[in-house]
Amino acid sequence: NAKVNDWLHDFGVSVEPGLVMDPSASRVTVNQSQGVLMFRTVVDYPFLPRVTDIDVHSPVGHGLETVSIPFASPLAWMGDTHGTVLLRSSPLAAIQSGPIYDVDPLISMQKRFAGLSRRQVNLALELNEPANSAFKAAPTDLPPALKDAATTAKGGQQRVIVVGSASLL
Repeated sequence: NAKVNDWLHDFGVSVEPGLVMDPSASRVTVNQSQGVLMFRTVVDYPFLPRVTDIDVHSPVGHGLETVSIPFASPLAWMGDTHGTVLLRSSPLAAIQSGPIYDVDPLISMQKRFAGLSRRQVNLALELNEPANSAFKAAPTDLPPALKDAATTAKGGQQRVIVVGSASLL
């Protein structure tokens, strides 16, 4: 979504194009048919990275051993923005370019990763700088609960956490 990306650029975060694939993947069950027979197969699914590189010093990652982030896009810092990488893929991850993505779970890992460069990818970032509040110029006719939140946000430092996926498992 272009509007979300523009908004994130204001925070110094870029959502890079593509989908992260990682051979360190969570497993999924796939139904297959062979003739008249139906059977289930459990496969490692690279679009469901099993993340173990977690910043355990952050309140977000404290106590976590693993997290799965389905269909994630890579994240990057822009310019001189500083922050903390909360979740990172394995160093064997690669990026599948799109916008037409082949997410078939039955393609072998060897074929899927053939010819792609591999690198560790940022999957969740925490902004360590004061963030501009969306409530700076909040309307004065807000309901009481929102007015309290807007007043607090105007004066306080906000924590912004960006995850490269709409879901966490």
